[in-house]
Amino acid sequence: MRSTLVRCFALLSLLIAADARPATYTITTLAEDTANNGNCTLREALLAASTDVTNDACVGDADPDTIVLEALGTYILMAGAIASANRQLTIRGDGDHARTSYVVNLGGAQRLLHVLGNSSLTLENFTVINGFVAGQGGVVLAEDSDLTLRRMAIKFSAATDGGGAAFVSHGGKTLDVAETSFEQNSILADQS
Repeated sequence: MRSTLVRCFALLSLLIAADARPATYTITTLAEDTANNGNCTLREALLAASTDVTNDACVGDADPDTIVLEALGTYILMAGAIASANRQLTIRGDGDHARTSYVVNLGGAQRLLHVLGNSSLTLENFTVINGFVAGQGGVVLAEDSDLTLRRMAIKFSAATDGGGAAFVSHGGKTLDVAETSFEQNSILADQS
């Protein structure tokens, strides 16, 4: 009886471990939508990765997530920034093409992500343009979180309170930047 019980627990552990794998979202459309139409857009993948809730064809998962930009061109995100807490997330352009092949245009009205609470965010091999926030971090605000930028280009972005491109706050966390360019980002005077 005891050996049968031990085998059952072992099998259950294997099944749980097999199901607990990181999610990878491959984005094959430049569209921005959250309609239930059978695709997985960049916005839907960001929401699924940030909330663990399925959005359309992007299945939410509690494990570390990777979003791969596969569609060549400009992704336009205009529906607002997304916050993510206690997450490990990587967003990367497919390595077969240059970072200028994948452009995320934030429309001058939002940041890409606000990560907080011991999160880890890696952005790799794409370009982000036109981020803006009244506050800190025109493209990314990393509060008490690690931020890694590899082979990125961040352009034409602004914030009113620091970090036109990115802002990392609270001690003890890291900012790791490699092969990344920053062009025409700024800190604007608060307009209020």
